[in-house]
Amino acid sequence: MQSAVTNLHNMPSDEKSPRRRLLILERNPHVRDTCGEALERFNCDLYSTAFVENIDKVVSRFEPNAIVIDVGLFDGDGVDLLEFVANTKPGVRFLFLAGDDNDLAESAEKLARSRGLRVEAYLPRPVDIALLKQSLRRMAYSAE
Repeated sequence: MQSAVTNLHNMPSDEKSPRRRLLILERNPHVRDTCGEALERFNCDLYSTAFVENIDKVVSRFEPNAIVIDVGLFDGDGVDLLEFVANTKPGVRFLFLAGDDNDLAESAEKLARSRGLRVEAYLPRPVDIALLKQSLRRMAYSAE
């Protein structure tokens, strides 16, 4: 079993807001850090990792409101995660980041929509950091 790099951040914010829980599945540590920085002002719990192994258990325990997924992860493409979330937590919002294959990311987005999942955005590589931050903030603000 590969050791996943994970972080759980309790980010202080307005105490009136409900806790938002965002799961970041991204292979690039810079993009993971950028996600954390973009969400600093929000009342969020953030779990980040570069691996999909055992992610169904992480989703069950962490119970995210939103998931950012890099479809080019080291140990899988996240399709199993989409199926798991569609069957167990259909209200979760998704933000797709293309891996090395933009077509795969577009296919994942279409699959998610066909399963009734809420897709915030699809961002091709190279990732536009300003657009990533804007999408993350919108997800954090609207996460239920």
